[in-house]
Amino acid sequence: MLKKTLTLIDSILKSPKYAIIFMISIGVISIYGTIFPAKTPYDFNLYKTPLYIGLLIILSINIAYCTYFRIIKVFFALQRGKFGQERIYTVRKDILELFTNRGFKIKKVDGGYLVFKGLLRTYAILTLHILIISFILTAGLSSYLGFLGTVNVHEKRGTDICFDWNEKKDVVLPFYIFVNATKIEYYPMPLKIEIEDLKNSNKREFVTKEGDIINYDGLKLRILKGIIEKRSIIFTLIDNNLEVGPFENEYSGKDNAFKIKFLAYIDPLPKQFYADLTINDRDGNTTNKIISINNPLNFKGYKVYLVDINRDEFGFPYVGLQITYEPLLTIIWVLCFLIVLTLFVYPFVDEVFVKLRENEMGFDVYIWKEKRNFYLIEKIKSYEIV
Repeated sequence: MLKKTLTLIDSILKSPKYAIIFMISIGVISIYGTIFPAKTPYDFNLYKTPLYIGLLIILSINIAYCTYFRIIKVFFALQRGKFGQERIYTVRKDILELFTNRGFKIKKVDGGYLVFKGLLRTYAILTLHILIISFILTAGLSSYLGFLGTVNVHEKRGTDICFDWNEKKDVVLPFYIFVNATKIEYYPMPLKIEIEDLKNSNKREFVTKEGDIINYDGLKLRILKGIIEKRSIIFTLIDNNLEVGPFENEYSGKDNAFKIKFLAYIDPLPKQFYADLTINDRDGNTTNKIISINNPLNFKGYKVYLVDINRDEFGFPYVGLQITYEPLLTIIWVLCFLIVLTLFVYPFVDEVFVKLRENEMGFDVYIWKEKRNFYLIEKIKSYEIV
């Protein structure tokens, strides 16, 4: 029973099919973690569950096992000429000149010669497997050693304390964060306005938005901004491609005089959030940057992300910050680059192993069946002893 179990485990770990199954399983499960990420330290976090971590460990073991038995062990066997049970041809000894002229390497082995070419492919696929294993282990170690914290800081205030998601408690940061100012950039606000001609009291309504141009009795008006607190409209006149103004609510000229009334609006949608931050550490190092969503501040390996701008129950503005530290992030990016580079190398390199076993007439030819090159076989056939 134990032997059958070990045999089953061995077959699973050697099989690239199971590696693909593990990768697909990890990808499918990761969809849930992407759609429903943990938003607080107390939410369910898929990426820290034993199931997810276990799948990563099994995948790493599977890749390592396949690398040894299907690549490294096979490679050393090929280097010793330990392949080929089926002779394809018997050829003349001057075939060695063919291989020499075509850039093949020739190595003396037991019973004859090993002729090979394209070892870069083997090295590339071996490197690829090692890089993937290193990537998984490095990413896991970086996550384990890393830091993830959040903190809310009021405008014109600062702090060196944040909540550590891993420790589930407040911790002291190695630097002090001060929020100088905050700003929210909005998309143009939809507006409904009324324009009254002050000469004849005629009124017309328009539905527009900030930045748009409307035509009014032969005039072009650009609506710059609607000020909700004052119920005011800021606008300019466009005359011969020149903008005149700005004006607020009213305009009186030689030929025209009118008044604009703010009727209604739709709440504008936030377009971008900005926070002006200053960071000081205990060694006197200082950095300042205006950060926005997806544009963090980098300081000594830490990244400070802006995740929210809001007001507290008393109306004072504050920012929500996320602070991360991944000590091995640079190594992870290097590994990603090397993986991509390796993927561009090995598909374009041909690899051939041919064994020539000496006999009385010449050589018996054996070609590693998994790497048969049909063009080369035709060339070898031309040297066949009939």
